[in-house]
Amino acid sequence: MRIDGNFQAKYGELEARMRERADADGDVYVPNPEPEGQVDYVLICMEPSLGRWARSLDEARSKVKAGFREFSLVG
Repeated sequence: MRIDGNFQAKYGELEARMRERADADGDVYVPNPEPEGQVDYVLICMEPSLGRWARSLDEARSKVKAGFREFSLVG
């Protein structure tokens, strides 16, 4: 499935707002894997990954920069 440019831009704007909010709160924004195309729902502001994936803000930022993504969905 090809990603629609408009969808990708809007999703990027949403991620930027969530990242700004996390920064303002002194937290680390952990991105989710990006959807491959338009979806009916996007869950935002979820609690960060379950478990102890990072012991400090610096470690969390380093892991996110290296590609760590949130994928713990509770159903």
